[in-house]
Amino acid sequence: MHKLLLFSSYTCSTSISSPPLPHLSMAEWVLPPDDKPDSSPEPAPHRSGTYVVQVPKDQIYRFPPPENAVLAERYRIPIRSKNPCCHCLSWLFGVIGVLIFLLVVSGAIFYIVVNPRLPRYQIHHVHVKNTPTLHKHHPKPEYQITITSENPNARMDFSYLKGGSATLSYKHQQHIAKGKPPKFDQGYRDSTEFQLALTGSDVGLPHDVEKSLKNEQSKIHIPLSLSLDLPVRIKVSALRSWNMNMAVRCDMVASSLAKDAHIVSQMCQSKLKP
Repeated sequence: MHKLLLFSSYTCSTSISSPPLPHLSMAEWVLPPDDKPDSSPEPAPHRSGTYVVQVPKDQIYRFPPPENAVLAERYRIPIRSKNPCCHCLSWLFGVIGVLIFLLVVSGAIFYIVVNPRLPRYQIHHVHVKNTPTLHKHHPKPEYQITITSENPNARMDFSYLKGGSATLSYKHQQHIAKGKPPKFDQGYRDSTEFQLALTGSDVGLPHDVEKSLKNEQSKIHIPLSLSLDLPVRIKVSALRSWNMNMAVRCDMVASSLAKDAHIVSQMCQSKLKP
């Protein structure tokens, strides 16, 4: 304060007659220690209250961003490791599915190329030997049946094996004879004729059969049914199948069971059982 006053007096005197004052720098103009301002600014007092900040709608962002939401959820919930048993089962089912697919494709190709068909059977003749009317001791009658088997396949052979069975029934109910079919091989597009020798049961001949044998001019027709169970093995080129059963059933009506009798009507059906 005093320096300022002196400066002003010197100024006034200078303007009259005093010599010029020495030049003072800005550093020499120093205020008293009590008037020196504090170099560090004091912090503004904290004011409590509620503030409302308005932000434009187009500047509001979602956190996390949509493209990172799935990753954030995955990190938040860790993925559990799969059970090794489930992994093995999935592989097993996959292999089974592939095998089934290959079998289906192979079967389709086989049916297209080979075109398998069942053999056809036809009965030509049936007659009775050793009838009770011709012998005093009443032996069991013997039935002779002539059958033809036709193989219509062009690439498949049939081998008829031992161990089959044949049953002759009267009126589809009463079993009157039993026997075993022969063993034979049948090539493709081949027709084979074979004989069946069936032994009659202890019951004897039915009444209609005896009547037709006594009177060859009788017009009584004999309804019969022949059932065959034939073990068979199929061969296609170098491939051979396992043993299967050929079930054959022939329903027929014979004019008589005499030697010169003939078959009036017949219907034969066959079915292959694996």
